[in-house]
Amino acid sequence: MQIDFIVYQLQHFNNKVYTEIPGVLVERAAKTTHRHRNSNLLAMQLSFSGKHSFQGDEIEQLLKKASGIFFHAQGSVTHAMQLVIEYLNKQIYEKNADWGYEGLQALGSINIAVFHNGGLFIGQAGDAHIFHIGTEVYERFGDEGETTEKLGVSRRLQPRYYQCGLAVGDMLIMTPKSHGSWKSYYLAGSNSITVDLLKRRLHNQMIQDFSALVIKIENGSGKVRWGEWAEAEPNKIEEIKTEGLVAGASREKSQEILTVEVEPDPIELYPLEEPTVEEAATLANNDSGRIEDIIVSLGETERSSLKEEPDLVRQSVKQKEHGEFIKSIAKLWMWSKTTRAKIQLLINRIRRKLFPNRINSNDRTFDWRGAAALAIPVIFIVTSLFVYTSYGKEEQYNIFMTAAREKASLAETTDDATLQKELWAEALDCSIKAEDYQVTNESRQLFQQAQAFIDGVDLTSRLDFRPAMTQALPEGVSIRRIKEGTSGIYLLDSRSGNVLRAYVNSKGFYELDEAFKCAPGSYGLVDMGDIVDFIVLPANSKGYKVMAIDTVGNLLYCQPGEVPDSRTLTVPEGGWGKINGVLYSEKWLYVVDPVKNDIWIYKTNSESTDDLEGIVFVETPISFFDEDVPDLGGAKGVVLNQEDLYVLHEDGHMTMCQYGHEKVRLTTCEDPAPFTDDRVSSENKKPWIFMGTHFIAVNHSVLPNNSIYLLDDISGALYRFSMQLNLESTLKPQINPDFPLPETAPSGFGITLDQEVLLAYDNQLFTAPLR
Repeated sequence: MQIDFIVYQLQHFNNKVYTEIPGVLVERAAKTTHRHRNSNLLAMQLSFSGKHSFQGDEIEQLLKKASGIFFHAQGSVTHAMQLVIEYLNKQIYEKNADWGYEGLQALGSINIAVFHNGGLFIGQAGDAHIFHIGTEVYERFGDEGETTEKLGVSRRLQPRYYQCGLAVGDMLIMTPKSHGSWKSYYLAGSNSITVDLLKRRLHNQMIQDFSALVIKIENGSGKVRWGEWAEAEPNKIEEIKTEGLVAGASREKSQEILTVEVEPDPIELYPLEEPTVEEAATLANNDSGRIEDIIVSLGETERSSLKEEPDLVRQSVKQKEHGEFIKSIAKLWMWSKTTRAKIQLLINRIRRKLFPNRINSNDRTFDWRGAAALAIPVIFIVTSLFVYTSYGKEEQYNIFMTAAREKASLAETTDDATLQKELWAEALDCSIKAEDYQVTNESRQLFQQAQAFIDGVDLTSRLDFRPAMTQALPEGVSIRRIKEGTSGIYLLDSRSGNVLRAYVNSKGFYELDEAFKCAPGSYGLVDMGDIVDFIVLPANSKGYKVMAIDTVGNLLYCQPGEVPDSRTLTVPEGGWGKINGVLYSEKWLYVVDPVKNDIWIYKTNSESTDDLEGIVFVETPISFFDEDVPDLGGAKGVVLNQEDLYVLHEDGHMTMCQYGHEKVRLTTCEDPAPFTDDRVSSENKKPWIFMGTHFIAVNHSVLPNNSIYLLDDISGALYRFSMQLNLESTLKPQINPDFPLPETAPSGFGITLDQEVLLAYDNQLFTAPLR
């Protein structure tokens, strides 16, 4: 299916209407784009908040550069969007670092929509929302409220990804803010009305500034066209002849579409402050009594005052009281210093009159009066702070526990499964916050009750992790892959490109083998680069334990206490791109090269004369694929189950391929291969990706069941799937105060034959029995 994007822009600012807004780019793929992007349509909306000095031209250049990155990126759509978001975040972060001494900080938000293979792919960071409106569909994509995770705040950023279908006649509204008046009952069906009516509809319910990029989907040939807000005749819609269209760029006078005069100065979006909850409540109570029980916050959905969050309200009151208390302490301190100075001055005057000779001598006695004047207020302040801290902790505990009890009580009385889960989740969160101040039997019981319910709904089992080693690995190590052998476990350090070995000591903990060397360097005629993956070798006469590989096919055979031996794989036809993975199964070696978009198969040399039968690969490789070749760009990991190959991609989707033997059948692939999620809380039972997750690693285990495991570095959970990609359970860490896990994201994991999960947090390793 080929479509056209018909683009409209609308901004309301300071009681004026503009039909061009800064920070917008919409374009089609150029002829020089990567083949993975050659049919994509791209729309981006970049906005800023905070104090900054980004100008229109600079924003335009940022978007143009980001567009080039997207259209020249190989691999999946979400991988390309991630590269764009990482680039923008880096540029804004570095700019903020330069502006630091000036007190400026730009907070960026990016909204990306891509049409690819008949579907809409969305990437967001910061304040970004997209409304998808069709004849029988109304969807909104974006976090509720205002998010604090914005571009330019930190070096690492976790984007949000979404996918949905897209049909001719649909409409998209891209905006930095999801305004409270833009609801389904008001916007639904907007795709079928004229743009003139749509413009009035977007304005009618607004009492604050807004910015919206509207895209209508029409039959076409994959082009971007610019529309006018006035009811347009067909000949008034002009096709964009350039490679891209950037809002705010110069155009010919005949193509200008402003409905009012546009001020040349850069426009800062949304400078107005929204009213507080109390002010909004006052407005609501003055509305003829029709919504007297409703509290309205601009830009948010309505909520009943009966459901007001007691913990947040009371916490706000306590924070205010806390501020007033600190102010009184400060005033008392200043008064005590002034009083002490006056007393000391009076004492000195009296001493000069009574003892004129002692005043100038060096033999002075201890001035207990001045010390008392200083000590008394200090003792008072310290005592007051101690009493307030103890009292404040108990009060904070009671606030959160009261909220937790109320949520739990509501959850037990409702029959709505979705609402019930939300209430138990809120109760769990409140009980955790309460235990930050005090741990009691009641808080423990409520925590366990809420967690048990949520775990049951989410098919979750809890893993009780403990440290796997008596001490952490060396500083700077980041373990990415873990594999088990008969002589211990082997760990790939992604930062140094080394393979490490650990063995079980007499106390049952893993201990690092300092004598094991498997690292980059020169070995004979081979210059071994950073190791990107390795396999555990079967028993062999040489005693080699692992075989490591770098990005260009150099091999390193390693064993404890010995210098590694090196070899080189036969280069396939067309040469190497960049290897990032390797598998071994039934004397066959599988080498993954995403850059060349291929997986090469090497057969072991069964006629080897140097006692290396089964572990040497000298034959010319063959391709795993036939005519059906999936897109391997952004591949994160590969697992093999007999003849079935599974590829995990950067965006979290899976590719499934079944190998076809020569002269029997062809290799076939399904890309993407849908998951099956039958949980009660799941809205999409056949998702391509799991929203809110970021899978970074994949593993395969045949015990206790033949399963695939994916590691989510956001929650630290393992997702267990059947070989048909049916979700069987999620495995989450049990909160353990004795052995708390690091607050950073996990970096890798492995599963042993003894059904043990090994979870790495950079240089720290934890273990738990698999349930």
